[in-house]
Amino acid sequence: MQPLIESFDVIGSVGIKQNKIETYLQSEPVFVRIAQSTVHTLNTALQSWTNNGKTDKEELLFNYYVICNDTQETLRLGQVATDEAIVLESRKMHAYSWRTHKLKQQLHVCIEGWGNWKWSDAFSIDQVGTTVHTLQHKGKNATLFVKVKNLSALQKQIIISGELYFASRLTKDIEVQLVKVANLGDRKSVV
Repeated sequence: MQPLIESFDVIGSVGIKQNKIETYLQSEPVFVRIAQSTVHTLNTALQSWTNNGKTDKEELLFNYYVICNDTQETLRLGQVATDEAIVLESRKMHAYSWRTHKLKQQLHVCIEGWGNWKWSDAFSIDQVGTTVHTLQHKGKNATLFVKVKNLSALQKQIIISGELYFASRLTKDIEVQLVKVANLGDRKSVV
């Protein structure tokens, strides 16, 4: 953990002359470290203090990431190269923080109900956009869409869904045909 203000020495004196208070302060240079985590902490603390005692305000999330399971399956997720395995039930959310900052900051996901922990390929949750991940187990295939969007300058929402929605906003009816294409690989960017 890095301090906001580095320690520094201050020399000072206070004197009273003819009903006046005179002060003298001298210090060495003061170094202030402001990073994303500092801004996030100060901003969240200010919001929390402002909302204190107000029942009509939304609940604050103190984490950088909010992971939402928009599938009909219970998912298990965790940071790659760790033993982290967080169970996230269908239609639930989890305020996520990295298990460790010393390892790669990527997630992987598996479907809890399949009885094995066949993890998806690793993916980043720092890039805004949508990625597609395919899970395979004993002849079953599942496609997960991972959508990352900004909630604020410092917080991101990660929505994991298993369905693709189509909506026509045209004034005329159109006919759509979905065709399976082979040999596209396991991961494609949809953006």
